[in-house]
Amino acid sequence: MFGLFHDSWNAFPTFALLDHTMTVRAKPWTLDSNTNSNSCDGSNSTIDGFSGGSTASFIQQLIDECGTLCEGCSGDIDTDGDGLADECDDCLNMSGDVNDDMTLDILDIISTVNIILNGGVNSPNYTDCEKLDADFNQNGIINILDVIGIINTILDARYVDIEGSANINIIHASDNSSILEINSDVLFSGIELIFHSENGNPEIILKDNPHIEIEYISENNITRMIAYSISNESFSNNNAEIIVNNAYLKPEMMNMIIASPSADELEISYSFENEVVQSGPYQFELNELFPNPFNPTTTINYTVPVDGIVEISIYNILGEKVKVLQNEFKNIGTYNFVWDAADFSSGVYYVQLRQNGNIDTQKAVLVK
Repeated sequence: MFGLFHDSWNAFPTFALLDHTMTVRAKPWTLDSNTNSNSCDGSNSTIDGFSGGSTASFIQQLIDECGTLCEGCSGDIDTDGDGLADECDDCLNMSGDVNDDMTLDILDIISTVNIILNGGVNSPNYTDCEKLDADFNQNGIINILDVIGIINTILDARYVDIEGSANINIIHASDNSSILEINSDVLFSGIELIFHSENGNPEIILKDNPHIEIEYISENNITRMIAYSISNESFSNNNAEIIVNNAYLKPEMMNMIIASPSADELEISYSFENEVVQSGPYQFELNELFPNPFNPTTTINYTVPVDGIVEISIYNILGEKVKVLQNEFKNIGTYNFVWDAADFSSGVYYVQLRQNGNIDTQKAVLVK
């Protein structure tokens, strides 16, 4: 570096100006004093007629002698029809072509799946061009519907719109895991699930559909999962069962998309069950609140089948714990107490009963 930049005084200058060929063209001591300026022929001779001066004057004389270094690009081929020649286009806007090779193939499917798992349109790991192309249906969102659309284009599959509905039955198991039972009235070939996973990294298992790929990533207490077939095969018998270990799933803390083979989104409804833990005449259960809706008090009635610490907490609609009503030791039996919500604002809340890994929840509506 010393040999490259030192001047006749055998010392480093304050500034060095390089051109597009990485050739040193000037080594001024200050921005207002240029000396030792070289010509454009690669020799060490001073530019003709230049005897020093401001940096702006030197750059202008350099341009006058060497010519404009940055010229507009041009071309005759516009592959994606966006009005820009390919030589000038940083993004070949072909829907689904995430890697910009003007071909839809498995690499584009994998890239789109990875974009979804890493945050979709909000992912900082991908360029705007990659995200624009991954949005196959051009609706401003990157999800399982785009994956199915790309697969169908690759396979040249032509589906009449398949529209319908699916029910998601959420079973809260006694070991603090959740089971999602999906039953649809039409074929479906893709699932996307995003949920808050406050207990760390959950494990997700898809049962009885070995032809379906399942991938998921957990980061910052958010888990993103996608399940699909590379050949757009449907889930067996219009059913699927997904086990999520170490996560207590609630609809208000999750987002789910079920995709038909034609890349249409199915309407979703939810139902709930709790795995029964039986001990003699008692089972783990949180009964319906009464009254509900209420203002400002309601009675909470619950049963525990074993001795142990019982916690009853209140969650808001965002899934945030806003109050602990009870956290104490209880013997086997049935209990009730009154929740006074006078200091709460009107809205939807969730009452959660927890003991020894068992969880039960009831919806409460406060109307003032």
